[in-house]
Amino acid sequence: PIDTIKNTVDEYVVAFLNGISGAGVGGSIFWGITDKERRVCGVKLGYKEKDELFQLIAQKLGKIQPEIRPDGYWVEAHPVFENHGCGTPILDVYVIQVYVFAPEHNLEPYYTESGDCFVKTVSGKKKLYGQAFTHWFIENFTKNHLVNE
Repeated sequence: PIDTIKNTVDEYVVAFLNGISGAGVGGSIFWGITDKERRVCGVKLGYKEKDELFQLIAQKLGKIQPEIRPDGYWVEAHPVFENHGCGTPILDVYVIQVYVFAPEHNLEPYYTESGDCFVKTVSGKKKLYGQAFTHWFIENFTKNHLVNE
């Protein structure tokens, strides 16, 4: 799970940013919850690993273009509890949450450091290429910009 977070956090944040531009609402990405059953399993992180992960997330999100403000997101490690939340916290096990605030006035899509564009889907994210990107851009940015002027 730690490697998954490190390798995909910017892709998910870009997808959220592209999906919520102009919508006025934000959204959360969670790691440590199973996709199918929605069961909390958590991510095992010692203090040092948690600190390094938070720093890495900040570095990766700092390279998104156009630049997002440092207060445009927050990251939290929620403790996981025994007995379905009724017991004591499980040592060094967390659900990692990245909350993304909606950008105020963005008229262009967001990209990862490597120049990839992602959009949010019902089940996660999708990378857009070529003509699919062109159609998505026209539908989501050009029309909204013309309507709002």
